[in-house]
Amino acid sequence: SKLHRVQKIYTFCERLGIFPTRGTWVTPPVRRCGIVNQGLPDDGVTLECDEYLEWCRAYQSRGGEIALHGISSGDNTRDEVRDGLEQFKELLGSSPRSIFFHKHNAENLYWGESFTTSKLKKFLVRSLVPTNHERYEGHEPESRYFCGDLTRESIEYTRLFRTMSLNVLRKSPSMPFHIPVKPFVKFWFHASAQDLEICKKVTPKSLDRVARQDGLVLLYAHLSENFLDEYHQIHPIAKTALERVGSRQDCWKVGVSEILDRCLGIKNLVVTKHRNGIVVANPTRIDLHDVQIECSRNVFLSNGKELKKNEIGFYVIPHISANSCVALYPTASAAEIGDPAGSPRLGILRMQYEEIKRLILMRKHYKGLEQSFVSEEDMMNRSERKKQLLSNSIEV
Repeated sequence: SKLHRVQKIYTFCERLGIFPTRGTWVTPPVRRCGIVNQGLPDDGVTLECDEYLEWCRAYQSRGGEIALHGISSGDNTRDEVRDGLEQFKELLGSSPRSIFFHKHNAENLYWGESFTTSKLKKFLVRSLVPTNHERYEGHEPESRYFCGDLTRESIEYTRLFRTMSLNVLRKSPSMPFHIPVKPFVKFWFHASAQDLEICKKVTPKSLDRVARQDGLVLLYAHLSENFLDEYHQIHPIAKTALERVGSRQDCWKVGVSEILDRCLGIKNLVVTKHRNGIVVANPTRIDLHDVQIECSRNVFLSNGKELKKNEIGFYVIPHISANSCVALYPTASAAEIGDPAGSPRLGILRMQYEEIKRLILMRKHYKGLEQSFVSEEDMMNRSERKKQLLSNSIEV
């Protein structure tokens, strides 16, 4: 990418309230790109360009996300990856949270045919994909390009597959996700591809459909390369698509990592229905805000505050902290008591039976006590009569 083209398309997006995540290189390349099919690395601006670095910092300050597209556009050894990650953090104030691997870089993790362990799928990739002879070694500890442990320390989200569907979440509702057999990547996610072709699918009708599905449009695209023509003007197809997205008031237009945080938190919510209430647990490290729930009765928080429905008929829980839960109750009095689990009818009946059984077994004991009480009363009565007779005899 060239700086003036980057500024052109990102400024246009910002005016529409859209903040695309910007993938960047840290340094210029020092070697060719690829292990088998070695090609010339792409030429583009990096963080070593002062003007571009200042733009990235300003974009961050306005709410944009700067991600990693690789340390450089050429192959990077382990030491170069380590130095590049440290340089990124030093220049931009924090480590990159997401990465989109560049082309055929040797240090890419689980890339190419390595995305699968199936021999059949590997054969299909080698047979059908133009880069069928390429190799990637970022996840192989014996390689000079091994860097999986380094990237796992700082990078949370890594792009994997691409789809031609507009709603990525409909194709992969479980993203982001971890794959245990690929331990050097914390979370994978997917994206739409095709650049301008996918923009043709961005129609009012298709966006309405995505909204009804609570979907996600997440496009992996070379914005400054393919969304601008040779005269640095925004392509009409891209312009129309971006304006349609920007005009939507029901669309959350933020960076990749923030969206994936939300997806990670929401997909892991555990809703447990009890007799006297509902418990919504958030077992993740993500603080969740404005969580919508659908419920057929009134809903009260544990502090007694009644939740109100929003304009589309859902109750909204304002906040669920990381590693915590929220209890919801049908009435304010139930919320005041604070016992969502309560006791089942069977448990109450069981204890009623136990009480009756206890009373039957203790019947003799109670009768004995009753007789002793009567005997004491008789003795007291006899004593009083004796005193009275004695008193009468004295008077006589």
